[in-house]
Amino acid sequence: MPPWLNLATTAFVSVLAYAPTLFIQGQWHYEVNHHEFRKAFIEQTSIVLGSNCSTRLQFNATQDSKGSTGMIALEFTVSPITRITGFDFAYFEGPGAPAEDHKLMKITVTKAGTPAVHMLSLGGWLSADVNDGFVFSASHHTRNTQGHVRKVITQVLQGADSIEVAVIDGRNRAIVLSATFPLTGAQPIFEALLKGI
Repeated sequence: MPPWLNLATTAFVSVLAYAPTLFIQGQWHYEVNHHEFRKAFIEQTSIVLGSNCSTRLQFNATQDSKGSTGMIALEFTVSPITRITGFDFAYFEGPGAPAEDHKLMKITVTKAGTPAVHMLSLGGWLSADVNDGFVFSASHHTRNTQGHVRKVITQVLQGADSIEVAVIDGRNRAIVLSATFPLTGAQPIFEALLKGI
């Protein structure tokens, strides 16, 4: 059995077509459905602008196929947003949102104390899956080998220790939503996410 399928590790892998994920907070999980929609994700409780919130970091990947273009995406979900005061979520919401013209997502991947920073353009929407949640997302075509999300994943695969996601308020740059996620045991998950892509 490949080591990344060993459930004794801190990362868990499942195939949606056959079995549900054994979900554990604060650990990375991998899922893929019969349409080859892949996702790697982690959920944890974080202090966001002074409020106790649920945060989720998810990476999605799909391949090019007949009639559709493959995409790689990063999604950062925060809830409940009614607890968070002062942050302008509307600035990020929907197609054509003002945030699309600015790089307001800062991703910091840290390995052995050395940070690597990526600034990404992003959009957002009110979550349909998480009550009172908001999703921030950055994405690019799978075939774009120089895309920022792919570069972030590449650094994770090189043995990074943690990843911080920070979203800067478009109207007041002093206000920042952020959460830091561990990457312990995550490398096999991300290998599966990008396998063949």
